[in-house]
Amino acid sequence: MYKFIVVFAALLILSECAVFTQDFKPVNTAQDVIDNYITASGGAEAIGEIESIKMKGNIGAEEVKGSIQIYFSKKYVYMDIKTEQFAMIQAIDVEKKKGWLKFGEMIKDMKPEEIEKNTKNVEGSMFGNFLDPKGN
Repeated sequence: MYKFIVVFAALLILSECAVFTQDFKPVNTAQDVIDNYITASGGAEAIGEIESIKMKGNIGAEEVKGSIQIYFSKKYVYMDIKTEQFAMIQAIDVEKKKGWLKFGEMIKDMKPEEIEKNTKNVEGSMFGNFLDPKGN
């Protein structure tokens, strides 16, 4: 009887797992890769609900190596890049249309055209498509 229960439980677990499998397209085009990524990410609706994206990593090669942190949302843009040669931090409050830039030791308020340009760069990037797929 014990073996029957174990086998039955195993079959039940396997059948439950089958319900959550994902159907990926055979990859013949670049669009198939994108469609499979969207499926693996929970579908287009789930991606449309993303409110912000944060990235952290290393950049460069050979002599120029450093770290990068980026945060994008509909309200804020933050970028922190550090290498041995320079350091730059940029922060933008999109709603208030205010931005600040620290490059080395220099700190300055961003001009409205700089804020607009950098905000558009985010909106036009692939990250902007995640944050506002209907607007891009």
